[in-house]
Formats: sequence, structure tokens, C-alpha cells
Amino acid sequence: MGVEAGERVVEAAEVAEEGEGTLSNTGTADSISVESSRRATRPPLQPLWTQGFILAISVNFLNFVGMQMLPSMLPVFILSLGAPSYLLGTVAGVFAVASLVARPLSGLAVDRYGRRGVLVSGTVGMILTCLALAVFPLVGAIIAVRFIQGLAWGAANTATSAVCADNIPAERHAEGFGYLGMTNSLALIIAPAISLTVFYSIGGVYSCLICGFFFLLSLLLSCCITYRKIPKLHRGQERKPDASGFSARVVLKDLLDTRALPAALLLFFVACAYGVLSTFLPAMLDERGVEGIAAFFSLSAVFAVFARPLFGRWTDRAGFTWPVITGFVCLGLGMALLNFSYSLPLLLVAAVLQGIGHSSSFSTLYAMSAKGIEPERRGRAMATAMIGFDVGVGTGALLFGLLAGMTGYGSLFLGASALCGVGVCCYLVLRRAYAALR
Repeated sequence: MGVEAGERVVEAAEVAEEGEGTLSNTGTADSISVESSRRATRPPLQPLWTQGFILAISVNFLNFVGMQMLPSMLPVFILSLGAPSYLLGTVAGVFAVASLVARPLSGLAVDRYGRRGVLVSGTVGMILTCLALAVFPLVGAIIAVRFIQGLAWGAANTATSAVCADNIPAERHAEGFGYLGMTNSLALIIAPAISLTVFYSIGGVYSCLICGFFFLLSLLLSCCITYRKIPKLHRGQERKPDASGFSARVVLKDLLDTRALPAALLLFFVACAYGVLSTFLPAMLDERGVEGIAAFFSLSAVFAVFARPLFGRWTDRAGFTWPVITGFVCLGLGMALLNFSYSLPLLLVAAVLQGIGHSSSFSTLYAMSAKGIEPERRGRAMATAMIGFDVGVGTGALLFGLLAGMTGYGSLFLGASALCGVGVCCYLVLRRAYAALR
């Protein structure tokens, strides 16, 4: 009897083990089937090329064509009026300062009162100032008009960026901003050629009028956009002022979005390099007797056109880290190579690296500034990022300009290359802070 009982216990244990194994295998099969069903039922990507997105990037393209026509034509136009050459920097400076002042105020207005009013008013301002440049071809008037034009451009550009961000699906932000940046690169190729051809053919007045015509087309298209309705804040959500009646944190909270500050800082380094490139490259090539400045900018813009959407798709799939680092590395290598460019082949290689570096950096960092931002604060986020770019361009041109007389042009590009390395280090430090802010 004892032996039989022992055998029964062993048989029961074996059955239990087989049952556990069966349950374990069943559980594994169930988990695999659940995972497969999740993959099968994962929703497809939302469409990017909607009517709203096409209209938004078309408005951006026309605006940038109009804006890029003026910097290439105005210096020649002003000199033809008998103005001294030192006033060229003043004309460019007042526009940059006005645009910088307008961006945070425009971002607040875009979020509080809607995109349509700010975009339309800014575009109308650009049309009227282009007409003023044609009607009053006087040096003093041009300086005053360029300041007003900077205010109008800051409003129109900030609103356009917010409208584009509204029409890009969340999971395709980087790709959408890549196509947005592609329109900027196309405008950079087309606008100077149109402006200078018209100027040397029939005069600067007609060039200003054609510039205004592009803004008029942009205004007509902007009236066809269906704008996102921004929910109004409840009274309980409004910030209470302190005892003096003024909010102590009004600048950071009402005019800017702190979540976009990491992207703005990184854009500052990219823009510093861009400021050095656009300001000192023509003078350096002229000093070295290297012809090909037009080929450099054209080739750089062509590669930027094709690289922006590709880097955008890469960012949406892989995240920000590798696209940002790749952009800074290409930008830094291109800047360093310009220091050794005493012939056209090296210059063109640097142009390719610059085009890839700038395109990947801009599209990725602008997407970073808009990611996860609520629609009612998206205008301020875009304004914050653009302020970083505006300050970087001015800082790069000013600080490196002070060094140009002491060190020569070549060392300026090595310094800009080093700044790109600093940008990589800053990103590696700030990426945790960026994730925490989200």
C-alpha cells in the first residue's frame, strides 16, 4: 500500500509539472499573439500633405521670396543713391533689432488672439513697406522703413511658423518642419536672382514693387487657410500680479515658452556659425582670389533642399539625438574646411557640408521647439526658438567681426567650427533637461 501511494504521489507531481509547462507555453503564445495584434492594430501615420499644410508652406515660401529679395538688392540700391558704405550695416541692423523686438510680442498675440490677425497684419505691413521703399527712394526713409519692416516681418514669420506647426501631425513634426525649411532654401536660391536681375534691368524701384507683389500673393493665400481656434483661458488660469500690480515672471511666462529654451540655445550656436559664414565668406574669398561665391551658396542651398525632408523623417523615426549631432558635425567640418579653401574644389566640398549641416540643424531644432507644445502656447514657443536664431546671427557677425582685424578671416571659421563642438556638448547636457520640461 505504501509503495502504491508513493507511486500515485509521483504520478500526480508529473501531471502537475506537465500542466504548469502547458500553462507556461500557453501564456507565452498568448503574449506573442497580443504583441502581434498590437502591431497589426497600430494606427497608420496621419497624412502630412493636407490642404492646410500645403497652403501654410506656400505662404511661407512666398514670404521668404519677398524677404530674401531685399538683402541682396538694397545694398546696391542704397549705394546707387549716393550713401556711404558704412550705412549698409545700419540698414541691416535696424531690421534685425526690430524683428527681434517683435517676435516675443507676436508670439503672445498669436496665442492670445489667434494666428489670422497677426499673419494678415504682418503681411500687410510688408506690402506697405515695400511700396514705401519704391515711393521714397531716400536713404533716411529707407532706414526708417526697414525698422518698420522688421516689426512686420517678425509678426508675419512668427505667425506663419505657428500656422505650419498647427497643420503638422504630432508624430511627423520633424518631417513637416523639414519641408518648411525646404521652402526657405528654395526662396534663397530664387529670390536674389529675381531681385538683382530686375534691379540691373529696370531699376531698384521696380524690384521693390515686385517684392511687394510676392507678399500680396502670400496675403491672398493666407486668407484661404482654415486656422486653428485657440481656446480662451479661464479667469482662474490667468496669472495674478504681485503687490505692485506687475507679474514678476511676465517675461518668461507670458512672452516666451521656457520649454523651447533648449532648442533656442542650440539654434544660437548654429546661427552664430551662419552669421560668420554670410558676413565674412565673400570678403575672405575675395582676399584669397578664389572665384565661386555664387556656386558655393547655390550648391549649399540645393543640398539643403534635398536634405531637410530626409533629416525630418529620420528625426521622427529615431529621435533628436543623432540628427542633431550629425548636423553639428557636418556644420563644424564645413566651417573648418573653409579655413583651408584656397581653391574651388575644396570650397564646393565645404558647401555640401554646410548645406547638409544647416538643413539638418534647422529642421530638427525647430521641430524640437514645437514638440509637445499646446496649441495655445505654440506661437510663443516658435518665437522663443526664432529669438535664439536672431541673436545668434547678430552675435556671430559682431563678435567675430571684432576678431577679424586681429586674426584674419580664416581663423574666424575655425572659431565657428569650435562653436559647433560646443553646441554638441550643450545638447548632450540639455537633452535630459529638455525631456524633463516636456
